[in-house]
Amino acid sequence: MFLISAGVSVNITEAVRNHTGKEPERMNRLRKILKNMKYRHKLTILLVVTSLVPMTVLALYSHSRQSTMVRSSELEDMQSIVEQTKESIDSQTAVYTSLLNYLTYSPDIEEIIKEKNIDNYTAYEKYTEIADPLLSVPKSYHDAINRIQLFADSIQVEHEYTLVPLDKMQEEWWSEGLKDDVRIQWRVNRDRKEVVAVRMIYSNQKLDAAICISLDYDKIFQPLTNILTDENGGIVTDKNDTILYSKTKLPGLEFDKKENAETMLAKISQSCVYTKTESEENDWVFYFYKSQEAISGSVRRLLLEEIPLILACGLIILFLGLAFSRIFTRKIEELTRNMDQVNHGSREVTVSSDSEDEVGILVNSFRNMMDEINRLIDEVYVNKIALKEYELKALQAQINPHFLYNTLSMMNWMAIRSNQMDISKVTLALSTFYRTALSKGEDVVTVENCIQNMRAYLEIQLTMHDNSFTVDWDIDPTIKNEKMPKLLLQPVVENAIEHGIDETENEDKRIFLSFQGKGEDVEIMVRDNGLGMEQEKAEKLVTYQAKGYGLQNVNDRIRLLYGEKYGIQIFSEPNKGTTVVMKFPKEGGNHEM
Repeated sequence: MFLISAGVSVNITEAVRNHTGKEPERMNRLRKILKNMKYRHKLTILLVVTSLVPMTVLALYSHSRQSTMVRSSELEDMQSIVEQTKESIDSQTAVYTSLLNYLTYSPDIEEIIKEKNIDNYTAYEKYTEIADPLLSVPKSYHDAINRIQLFADSIQVEHEYTLVPLDKMQEEWWSEGLKDDVRIQWRVNRDRKEVVAVRMIYSNQKLDAAICISLDYDKIFQPLTNILTDENGGIVTDKNDTILYSKTKLPGLEFDKKENAETMLAKISQSCVYTKTESEENDWVFYFYKSQEAISGSVRRLLLEEIPLILACGLIILFLGLAFSRIFTRKIEELTRNMDQVNHGSREVTVSSDSEDEVGILVNSFRNMMDEINRLIDEVYVNKIALKEYELKALQAQINPHFLYNTLSMMNWMAIRSNQMDISKVTLALSTFYRTALSKGEDVVTVENCIQNMRAYLEIQLTMHDNSFTVDWDIDPTIKNEKMPKLLLQPVVENAIEHGIDETENEDKRIFLSFQGKGEDVEIMVRDNGLGMEQEKAEKLVTYQAKGYGLQNVNDRIRLLYGEKYGIQIFSEPNKGTTVVMKFPKEGGNHEM
């Protein structure tokens, strides 16, 4: 037992040690990441954090205040709704109160109540001609009225449902609990779905009659029913806390019909909030309650409305943090890059600053240091390097291009003597190619020189490809003497052969070269009927995203020499070939350098 306890204790100790050992390791790793992070990123994090902290506190405070206001607004809205509903029901009951008062003081009704000794025939005439219209006509104007009854001691025989002997009033459900009071008394029966208004009529402190208006329960409380949804409910009680009306659709909230208002409100308070108001027409009290979840939903909706604003503020803070950190560290990063270039052999100082802050002093000190280093290098090494360059140029001058031409001419003569005409043909083409390519060391040649160079190059390519393709020419003779940089066309034609003609299965393989004058410009076009490509891919061939550098270099050379509006354009379509258009200005033409 002791050994088991000791083993468990050792395991727990090791686990605690391992756990506590991992925490410093993680902290060291995090500290190292922060330490090696770029200064600009550190500054960005600092700016963002220092801005987000007060913004977050302000947002939380604002949300708390607005949530309180939303809850207060919800309660005010609930109170307003229940007040309006109560007024709507009161306006109905006021109509029936006025009608009851009118009937109570009607001379015809008083006459019926007072005439006790009357024969049956005369009574029937009076009941039919006087009482029936008074008690039946209001029903046609008010659809909530079920019936109007007059209970009187003077009535001996019940007439229809309107005139009833007084002693039969005790049989009515609403007679129980009536007070000896001349004021209108309201009774509600939830089971019978009936609401009645009763007025007692006394003579010499003796009950002579009673007028009762029976009303439809659902129509009386219809205004309250109309405002109820799945998120709220309503209750109507009398001053004795007896439930007159109760309805709710809230799940999990059920009431027993025997419960009084106190127990129902106790249940409601657990998951809802409620407001109440009292009727001015009778002793009814109206309660309107709403679930806490629904009110919380309003708060959540408010939060959802705030989230985009919070995110927008966060993005603005992040953007400003990045912008300010970039501004503050731009010179430091330029200085770092320049120092790295110096570390890799460059002696040029590309960073400069006219500010007098710490960064400006650092940049200017670096510039002064490099100027001094360059001065010392010039004094010690430049003269020796120049001497070596002169020796190298003297050696290169000994390599005469005529030696290459003479060698190719000799090879041509030997091929002719051996009757190897194909070799002679290729040798002559190669000689022409190098002669036009070298062009006596000139960087700018004529269009005619370029055409000769391309004819020689294509002659060699046709021989290498067993004349598997055809070359078509369209040359404007007026531009033959125009000047152009040498070796512009060879990479274009080479691409047309290797990536267009060689990769297609088309039997009639063709390359078309056009040299035309277009106003003040020269336009050279190379078109093939090869494999082709998507236009998006073709446009990338003159950018730095291209795998090769031939077309990109050609385009860059033209733009550097003649300006951004010149260069090459590529048009292509899968299985329909590729067209490369090259433009540069004529000699003496207006162009930006």
